[in-house]
Amino acid sequence: MNTGLLTLLLATTLLAPSSSLGSVQASDPRSPAVPPMVNTRLESRTRQVEQYFELALTYTQQGNLDGAIASYQKVLKLEPDHGDAHYNLGLLQYAQGNISQGMIHFQQAIQITPQASDAYVWLGKGYYSQEQVPTAIQLWEKAIEIDPRSVYAYNSLGDAWTAQGNYTLAIAYYRQGLTHPDQEGIPVSAHTLAHNGLGYALQQQGNLKEAITEYQAALRLDPNFSPAQTNLQQAQQQLH
Repeated sequence: MNTGLLTLLLATTLLAPSSSLGSVQASDPRSPAVPPMVNTRLESRTRQVEQYFELALTYTQQGNLDGAIASYQKVLKLEPDHGDAHYNLGLLQYAQGNISQGMIHFQQAIQITPQASDAYVWLGKGYYSQEQVPTAIQLWEKAIEIDPRSVYAYNSLGDAWTAQGNYTLAIAYYRQGLTHPDQEGIPVSAHTLAHNGLGYALQQQGNLKEAITEYQAALRLDPNFSPAQTNLQQAQQQLH
């Protein structure tokens, strides 16, 4: 198990079950009358979907990813177009290192819910891991188009452009992300990552004083964030 990715997975808000189709049909006066036997079957299937989904969430919080994956697969067997199950299953597959399989589920989630910005962020991470950087960048830009407050999307773009050596563009994305509300996470928040990434990009440009300021900002948010501690020490040594 990739424990680092598991902590990031647990930091992500796992989507809760969507409202049941059976309940809508039963309560909507515009819907045709549903025969009692059919309605009972729909309610039974809906209960099963909800039970398997909740079980998957419990397994995930316990670190039992195999159990969670099996439960989500049962959800999808009963309801193949369950977008939340596809999204959460994509996260779990990533956590187990099954990137290609996870990408398939994020693609399904996007097909079902085209405005699911987080799915674009994670799908982009999959393409990035496969060194398909232009595609990853397009997906992160799409995530921002859908949700301009997605700090993780800005961070992903900052990281990508830093890796490409375009520090000016990376800095712009990190700073843009920092103008939006922070997003809590494990081990650290989105702003903590943004300050650290921004500091690193500034350091590569030789702007050591500004870099130090950003590392210190990251450590104010999380004094135990070791990458920022290491980067701050290196930048201070370079400065002197």
